[in-house]
Amino acid sequence: MLVRKLYFGSCVTAILILITIFCISCKKSKVYHPDMGSNPFSSDSTLGGTDDVYESAFNIKDFGAVGDDETMNTEAIQEALDSAGIEGGTVIVPEGTFLSGPLTIYGNTNFHLEKGAVLKMINDIDSYPLKDDRYENFISASHVSNVKITGKGTINGQGKVWWDAFEAGELTEHRRPQLIYMEGSSNIVISGIHTVDPPNTHYSLSQCQNVFFNNVTITAPGNSANTDGINISGQHILIENCVINTGDDNIAFNAAHAPTSTDITVKNCTFGIGHGLSIGSWTGGGLDGLVVDSCVFNGTTSGIRLKSKRKGGGLVQNLSYSNIKMTNVRWPIFISSYYPELPDNPKNDLPRPVLEMTPIWKNISLKNVNISNCPNSIIIWGLPEMHVKNVTFEDCDIEANKGARIYFADNVKFKNSTLNNEEGDKLTTYEADVSGL
Repeated sequence: MLVRKLYFGSCVTAILILITIFCISCKKSKVYHPDMGSNPFSSDSTLGGTDDVYESAFNIKDFGAVGDDETMNTEAIQEALDSAGIEGGTVIVPEGTFLSGPLTIYGNTNFHLEKGAVLKMINDIDSYPLKDDRYENFISASHVSNVKITGKGTINGQGKVWWDAFEAGELTEHRRPQLIYMEGSSNIVISGIHTVDPPNTHYSLSQCQNVFFNNVTITAPGNSANTDGINISGQHILIENCVINTGDDNIAFNAAHAPTSTDITVKNCTFGIGHGLSIGSWTGGGLDGLVVDSCVFNGTTSGIRLKSKRKGGGLVQNLSYSNIKMTNVRWPIFISSYYPELPDNPKNDLPRPVLEMTPIWKNISLKNVNISNCPNSIIIWGLPEMHVKNVTFEDCDIEANKGARIYFADNVKFKNSTLNNEEGDKLTTYEADVSGL
């Protein structure tokens, strides 16, 4: 009798498993879908995973999602993402406006927003879920491989209610949610998506490897606090063809923790309002190897911005900026070890002991950088105990109201470059080795 009961129980379990698999298979289909975010580099590249990983399609409407800008779709969308996470696949968000709470993406998943699709984060602060003593990030991926977010749709963070509460001092206990957050993950492709008005940063990627941003548009008002466009650390990162206008750093390489961020390229990007293309302010983990090429800055607060401070720094080296155009940028070239505020006078500070987290900036190349209609020129301000080292300006033309200031810096060279200003001296130096002008 016991054997019969065990046999019967096993049969029931097997049937239930088959029913579950059948239900999932009914909601997925094998399709060829255009613009799903194919391999960005070459046919033999595995960045983002091979295309067959994403063949199974999971349309969120098949899981009960309704795109009427009223229905709450968290459970339906997460069920689609969970299903794709089992064997891999593409989760399709079709045309419509879909409200949702926090979502989690797993490996081997392409989260694809079709043209006309809007994924809206709920904006009710009182009911928004908390996790680990902070508001949950809207879209998260943690320690996974092969993740894509693609398509011509929009992810809207509805951030104004959060910004207003923050400015009013009402959000003091918990950090605002980031729109898209990934940590410790690899083989990531973000392509074609438009993000709008996050409560906090648009994209925050911590210690991720093999990351590709392409043709991404990032938008938030200039007065939206802490809405960094892309805040990222890791290795083997390519960001290209992006347009970024936001309320904080357009891109920030936040190398706060080891391992060192390396092999990073930014090219063919356009930066409008925002605080610039930044490294820092925390750089204790170090950064070695950044190439920025063919980018335009128009109306940004800062352009090339390297910022850190005593007890918050590390080694940042081997940086290359070429074919850069800046117009109406308040601080076009800004290298400072005194973030967030510069001293009144370099003579007022004395050397202090060099510590493990003393900021180190060295081996910086700027070539064919054109700067015009800017209130300030170059500012390089190292520490008396740790000078900025080895900065080269080649074929650079800089026009500004005020002259350049270079303090606590060694081996700063100008080759075939010009500095033109309307007020004061062309160049002011203090404990600086500058040649070529």
